Amino acid sequence: MQNIDEIKNTLDFYVKSNDLKNIIIDIEHDYSMADKLYGAMTLAIAIDSEFTETDNLGKVLRMLFLDAFNRVAPNYDFGNLKLGEQYKQELKEVRLQKTKDSYLVYKYNLLDTLLSNLIEEQGDKLDDEELVKEAEKILSLFYRHENVRCREIFKYYEYNYFLRKKKRSGYTNSRWNVITNRVENVSEHVVGTFALAMGSNSEFDYSAFIDYLLITIVAHEIGEAIIDDITPFDDVTPEVKKKLEHDAMNKVLGNMLKKNELLSRLYEFDERVTDRAVLVRYLDKIEADLQTKIFQERGMYLSPDTLREKLVYKDPLARRAIDNGAKTVFDVMYAMDKDIYTIDDRFLEFREMLDFVKENSILRLDNKTTNEKFDLDENNYKALLEQVNDMVNQLVEDKNVECVFSRNYHSFGSENRVLEVGVVLKDGINYVYYDSIMIQINSRLAAINTTDVSVYFWHDFVGYYTGQFTSFNYEDRVNNVLESKILFDRNGIFSKLKENEKGRALKRSSNY
Repeated sequence: MQNIDEIKNTLDFYVKSNDLKNIIIDIEHDYSMADKLYGAMTLAIAIDSEFTETDNLGKVLRMLFLDAFNRVAPNYDFGNLKLGEQYKQELKEVRLQKTKDSYLVYKYNLLDTLLSNLIEEQGDKLDDEELVKEAEKILSLFYRHENVRCREIFKYYEYNYFLRKKKRSGYTNSRWNVITNRVENVSEHVVGTFALAMGSNSEFDYSAFIDYLLITIVAHEIGEAIIDDITPFDDVTPEVKKKLEHDAMNKVLGNMLKKNELLSRLYEFDERVTDRAVLVRYLDKIEADLQTKIFQERGMYLSPDTLREKLVYKDPLARRAIDNGAKTVFDVMYAMDKDIYTIDDRFLEFREMLDFVKENSILRLDNKTTNEKFDLDENNYKALLEQVNDMVNQLVEDKNVECVFSRNYHSFGSENRVLEVGVVLKDGINYVYYDSIMIQINSRLAAINTTDVSVYFWHDFVGYYTGQFTSFNYEDRVNNVLESKILFDRNGIFSKLKENEKGRALKRSSNY
């Protein structure tokens, strides 16, 4: 396998991005961080159509993604990626909030919060026209005297908003039968594909058409806002599926100014002839393969024999794999998809990637990267520590804050030094509100920090540490606490957690 390092780096970035799907920030409506990110990206595309606020929409989409990614993987070492330095600089630009593009990231996130709250709180109370008028009021805060354009932006946003609720039908009980209380949304799949595009572009260089890739990926599922997620098992011919999707795309895009441009991108993607369209197709397809592998390693599938009663068994390749004794559900999907990536000699790295995850664990990639603590002495970092302590003291006054802890580290072999401050909130508190507070804190610190240490405040819910909420990365969260200094612990929960974990470690050591 020629591209082993590039494949591992791409997969590592993708797997860490996968937590955007797993962290629920709106418990009442069951929305993940990926769902929120998708909403902001959707607005970026709609507003670009009507007002063209940036000459680099692809960069703004990347910055939106990196801002969210940094919240789930604050200690990620971008030095692992060939484009790591570019991504670090774009993330820094977001934090400093000094450029037009970084302001757009803030604005699109804010508008997504305001418009999503409007839909959830008033959507069932107002008729369609009344809801649109309320949305126009919100958008007019930034775009005065542009009601027609604001109307088109909201209508596009509202259609796409419901992709946060639409489940990926391939993972439901009648098809692949993922054993979970929460099936992946279409919007989460889009974010996963976007993450994979950023990782693979870094390692395999798709710079010739990266903007096309990113914009098309964000928009490529808009037809499903109206029609169902049609899978190969639904007895719908490719011709009928294409017509249904194209009609739906036309309706979703309404009278947007860049409707024809966006349709041209999407039609090109559907034809799968040009290099860039084939590449989007491969990214879209292999993201589902990789997500299936993650589900498999997390024990979320039963035996492949159980698929005999599902629609999957109608596919001849799936049926042959099952009848020949496939050991896992991923093995069945591998048998169905492996030849997709070798139709011609373009982008053979995707077949190599699929072969790699078949033979290796995707959740336990060996990148030989470890974190080490460094001394944060009072003399050299006095001013910085005083600023951080001021921020912490303000948070302590907030009754919704349960715990604050910090840790300082650098990645082994890297010069990146980070002081990370975790802020744990009571369950059920408005995540988005505190998201904006963390942005303000990080932006303020970035503006005044003249040291070689990056400071990053992030937030979480206490339920992820107490077992109240299900979390795939529970051990990582607990390990973060164990390696950290507790600065504030309102009810002693985290001090007790550290004591309990130390006790278990001592018991294991004595047994050994």
